[in-house]
Amino acid sequence: MIPPVPKLIYSPEKPITLALVGNPNVGKTTLFNSLSGLRQHTANYPGVTVEIKKASVTHRGVHLDLLDLPGAYSLAARSPDELIPTQILLGLHCVECRPDVVVAVVDATNLERNLYLVHQVLEVDLPLIICLTMVDMAEATGATIRLDLLAERMGCPVVAVHPVKGTGIDLLLDTILDRQKATRPNPMDWPPELVQEIEKVKNLCKPSTPDFMIRRALFDIDGEAAKDLILEKPQLAQALANARKSLAEAGFLLPQAESIKRYGDIRKRLEGVQDLPKAGKSRTDRLDAWLTHPVTGTLFFLLAMFLVFESVFLFATPVMGWLSTLHELLGDWILATLPEGPFTDLLAHGIIQGVGGVLVFLPQICILFVMLAILEDTGYMARAAFLVDHLMARCGLSGKSFIPLLSSLACAVPGILSTRVIEDRRDRLATILVAPLMSCSARLPVYTLVVAACFAPELGHSAWLGGVMLFAMYMLGLVLAPLVALLLKRTLLHGPAPLFVLELPRYQIPNWKSVLHKVMDAAWSFVGRAGSTILAAMVLIWALLYFPATDFEGNSYPKQVNLLKLEGKAEESLQLQAKWREQSFLGKAGKAMEPVFRPLGWDWRLSVAAIASFPAREVVVGTLAQLYAQEDDEANIVKALQGTDSPLTPAAGLSLMVFFALCCQCVSTLVVIGRETNSWFWPLFTFTYMTSLAYAGAWVAFQLGTWIWG
Repeated sequence: MIPPVPKLIYSPEKPITLALVGNPNVGKTTLFNSLSGLRQHTANYPGVTVEIKKASVTHRGVHLDLLDLPGAYSLAARSPDELIPTQILLGLHCVECRPDVVVAVVDATNLERNLYLVHQVLEVDLPLIICLTMVDMAEATGATIRLDLLAERMGCPVVAVHPVKGTGIDLLLDTILDRQKATRPNPMDWPPELVQEIEKVKNLCKPSTPDFMIRRALFDIDGEAAKDLILEKPQLAQALANARKSLAEAGFLLPQAESIKRYGDIRKRLEGVQDLPKAGKSRTDRLDAWLTHPVTGTLFFLLAMFLVFESVFLFATPVMGWLSTLHELLGDWILATLPEGPFTDLLAHGIIQGVGGVLVFLPQICILFVMLAILEDTGYMARAAFLVDHLMARCGLSGKSFIPLLSSLACAVPGILSTRVIEDRRDRLATILVAPLMSCSARLPVYTLVVAACFAPELGHSAWLGGVMLFAMYMLGLVLAPLVALLLKRTLLHGPAPLFVLELPRYQIPNWKSVLHKVMDAAWSFVGRAGSTILAAMVLIWALLYFPATDFEGNSYPKQVNLLKLEGKAEESLQLQAKWREQSFLGKAGKAMEPVFRPLGWDWRLSVAAIASFPAREVVVGTLAQLYAQEDDEANIVKALQGTDSPLTPAAGLSLMVFFALCCQCVSTLVVIGRETNSWFWPLFTFTYMTSLAYAGAWVAFQLGTWIWG
């Protein structure tokens, strides 16, 4: 489903609306950040910006509305995200949404290819400015570019900028304000046969229909421009078909002829504009010889992924210990300061212990995003997609599906949104349905908790086992997602495997500001989630564990527990608390569900935690923290899970991790699937097949764990 064109709201002064367009990987979103000061997500591979980013900025007293349109190679787009620039620039469905000025962002190291999109934008009859990025990188290779001559040939201003350093930004803004300089350049002359056919079609259109719209409808055989014209008058469909037939008879074959004509004109305009260095192997070429090789490249990819997850497990442990101690001290202080009662118990055990038990894992989330951001900014992610293309092709997909899947390691929601770069509807739907199988950051707290409780070195296991188990859980999704996609493409979504064309960006040093911004955004998103969904779930779980607060004889559980504590009977107090939890509403529900999950090695407490976490996976940690809470919170949740009354053996722990790796316990993900597919059938299908797969996988894992550890 194509996202609707946004309805822009103008101030009384009618601010200038500016649209940024350009190919992927040209620094467009980085320029948008520099212009607006916003911290938008940027990455060094296609498919990250899949929605319109908007911002307002004031320059020399003039208000600007900035639109960061998704990256596109052509206005004759097929994928949903690439259709957005076509919709906005051509005014499809919303004429008043057309921008006042277009800034075409162009990579100076690849002028000819980047100018193809600019060449199409020349025809949309809007003021245009060409913004050159990466000029310093082009000069570093020995290339020179004559900006004045390029501006003369293209018929519009050309401004060189360095978005990261901020150089050239003021000049660009000044050029935008002076819209007389942002001219409407004359596009190339088209053959008389094409002009003649355009006039025939134009007679059937509205008088206000511009020539560029008809030309786009002719070139873009089944694209958005053609659909828009045909919807106005159904007879236009036959008129366009007749025009294409006449052009084909005249030797003007569509759509190949458009590329031939445009690139021919671009080469003429670039004559004398740039001096290129002699051809030779660049640093990127030499690195790619190793990193994209089927053997060495695959080994490096596996090593890189292992180091990412081993770093997450090892480096975050000290900070997690400090946070755990802090939230325990806060809970003790509340219990000691406030009067006894349900409200104090809610604060100490429901909120501090529940939500705090989740926030302890924030360092791991940050480290994971640091590692992924570095891989993105260096340009390695595109190589990873290239490496797995042959595997994806055997599953009926392409390397383009790998980018959304890899994005889902952070969160399935943006991963699903980034499937808009996939042109084929079946491939896009298959990728959406398997994206939740990738282990997102929300699963990380569950993995870490189980690893610390079942596979820690102090329990006699190897110091490397924790990282290996974490790596295995992530690889489980990476392996199963293509296999499930293969099954879907051979049954419900049967269709041919698509071709894969991907631009490999240059290797570069990460932009550390960009890395920091991504990590901060991820951290705030995690904290915000803990402060909303998880907090609400923890309050509900606390209430279901607290009530009824009396035994069968009407005696108050809280009063009896406090009395035993005052008498120094700690063991009796813990036993009474355990009995209280079993008699609670949640305890009774868990006892009823226990037979269903017993084959997985779980008792009623693990069953309750799994069911309670269906709105959000992180809830399982807070739920276990409340279920296993001990006197005065002296022992944290890990120690409680290692207790003698805990069912979390290594086999049960492996079963629990596999269940969470394969189950779709995230309402946000299901909602996004429904929105992107425009149907509630597919979210229900996803939830059903993933839950069934998770149960079967957890059972197999329990049997395997029992065989290994007994």
